[in-house]
Amino acid sequence: MIFHFFQNPFELKRLGYAKYVVFAKKHLNYLIANNGDGSLTALINLLTPVIVALETWVTKQDAEGNVQKSKTESLDEIENNFEDFVDEVWDEATYKFAKKNPEIFAQCFPNGLSEYNNITRANAVKLITRVNNFCTQHKAELPAGMDVKATNFLVSYTEKLGEQQNEIGEVKDGSEEGKNLRGVVAKQMKKVFLNLLLKYEDNEEEVLKYYDMETVNYNLRRRNKVEETPPIK
Repeated sequence: MIFHFFQNPFELKRLGYAKYVVFAKKHLNYLIANNGDGSLTALINLLTPVIVALETWVTKQDAEGNVQKSKTESLDEIENNFEDFVDEVWDEATYKFAKKNPEIFAQCFPNGLSEYNNITRANAVKLITRVNNFCTQHKAELPAGMDVKATNFLVSYTEKLGEQQNEIGEVKDGSEEGKNLRGVVAKQMKKVFLNLLLKYEDNEEEVLKYYDMETVNYNLRRRNKVEETPPIK
């Protein structure tokens, strides 16, 4: 259990690169706004160059087309919205089938909710297809329109995935650099966090004002949900 203390709480792996830059810049701006006495200058100087480096890399990927952007949703956005939709399906399936027809419930949630909260590019199509099949097959028992929503997720995701295949080689070429830059930002943010804890050791809640807590809490809720939903036996 002690190893949980060594995990970096600022990796926030569920955030895409662009959203992560926004999160890091908000943190930096909060530090600057509360630096009236100059006591945070060293921490600001620690973060500024690494955040700028990551933001520059993300901007470059956008310009070169390595990070796919369009008027339609990105894969990250579809996955995030799909997770919220699965929560709705989970609630309905739990109420309608978990006790009375566990074999039907298991069609959609054979491993509980955890694998949906850990959705990745590798398993996304499989999971979205499974939910689509479940909602379509049992649409009479589920709320009206839930089957249509499920199909829309499958169609939009597979279409967007297809759009990105043409430049997948370029994405791979640049991804390692971006991963490393992001790792440095997360490491420096952890250093800043530890320094803030020492600064406010008599009133630790003051540390929270330096972070976008809505984003932090969202990721914590997702992580806790994964831990609290064991696979079906």
